[in-house]
Amino acid sequence: MPRTSFSWKAAGSEGTKQQWARIIIAADENMKEIIFDSGEDETADSLAYKADIELAPKTRYFWKVTVHTDAGEEASSDIQWFETSKMNETWQGKWISCDSSEARHPVFEKEITPAAGKE
Repeated sequence: MPRTSFSWKAAGSEGTKQQWARIIIAADENMKEIIFDSGEDETADSLAYKADIELAPKTRYFWKVTVHTDAGEEASSDIQWFETSKMNETWQGKWISCDSSEARHPVFEKEITPAAGKE
């Protein structure tokens, strides 16, 4: 995806329309390493805001949105996160198969034991 889209929904407000929204994306959960800040964007679409940022592969990003309504209310979301996966990398793997020419539908199984004290 060349551009990343964000969506949000404001609830419990007296206002009926969003006057502006501000989307902030950071590289850290404390929102100190800002990599994108839309500013108070009056054209921000809450259904598909396209942030023009370049994302790195296999990376977690954090974001939040602040909305200002036509009733003068302002609210900010909790910090959310998303992760990217492989980008422009080849996939590598090995086929899983059985050696028996008679087994047309093999069953593969593995016994696992959960670590003690973790539930």
